[in-house]
Amino acid sequence: MNLDATHTREWLRLQARLEAFEELKAVFEPWLMEERDASAREALSNVVFHLDAEIAEQRRRLDALGRTGPE
Repeated sequence: MNLDATHTREWLRLQARLEAFEELKAVFEPWLMEERDASAREALSNVVFHLDAEIAEQRRRLDALGRTGPE
């Protein structure tokens, strides 16, 4: 397999994961702001926290791979 094809496929996979996690976070954040029940707010806060961690990890991986993407 061509190294460039492998690089491109991995970059696209990481970019798709990053976008998916960012979209999920955008869904959960408004719920967190509107929730009045403390236990539900805590649960939503944990979800957002873990999504932030995944977003940071995907960005780190993209940076390590080279953020320029497929050529």
